[in-house]
Formats: sequence, C-alpha cells, structure tokens
Amino acid sequence: MELIKPKYRIRCETGVCKNFADSTIKHSRLGIGGALNICTECLKELFELLKKEFKAVKKEDMSKEVKEEEKVKAAKKEKNIK
Repeated sequence: MELIKPKYRIRCETGVCKNFADSTIKHSRLGIGGALNICTECLKELFELLKKEFKAVKKEDMSKEVKEEEKVKAAKKEKNIK
C-alpha cells in the first residue's frame, strides 16, 4: 500500500464528508479505481481509530502472555511441592 497525492480534485470518499481529498490510499495490486481518496480530517480520525484498536489488541495479547506465564509458574510450583 502507498499513500499518494491525488492528481485531480476529488471528493473524500468516506461517508458523507464534503471535503476534497488530500491523499489517496492505493494498493500496489489494484489500479487507481481500487484506491480510496480521503481528506486530511478523515485520515486523522482513521489513524486515531486504528491506534486505539491496536492498543486494545496489544493489551489483550499482553494479558494472554501474563496468564500463560502464571500457568507456567504455577506448574513449576506444583512440581517443586511434589
């Protein structure tokens, strides 16, 4: 994927936004018809949403790792007691 500047004046394609697109998100395997034209405001909102989502996923992963470590520690303690 790449973020490019649109050559022409195009409207932002996110919902009911009335702004003009400042950026185009283009996938390398698709033509320009498969691109998403987006304004700076919508791009910032999208960035914030993605940041929150990945923080939540990272917290879930961390909690899974902590639970696994606790299980390993508990298993070691049981072996030491026997």
